[in-house]
Amino acid sequence: TLSKIRRQSMLLGAQVMCKTVLDKISEFERKPGNKSNNDHKRLIKYIKNFCEIGLSRKVNADSETEPIDQTVQN
Repeated sequence: TLSKIRRQSMLLGAQVMCKTVLDKISEFERKPGNKSNNDHKRLIKYIKNFCEIGLSRKVNADSETEPIDQTVQN
């Protein structure tokens, strides 16, 4: 039962992440007018920042999280 709940939670979390990125892209596309190269760069910067925040913590076997050492990540 716990394994099923864990799997459902992971799937829900992945859906939320995808929905957030998709919402940001859809919002960008709905804006009227031409999009400049800088507008696209801002969108990519937002998505990159969102992903970096999500990947900035390590999940241990006991489900606790801790920050990842930035020197190892780069």
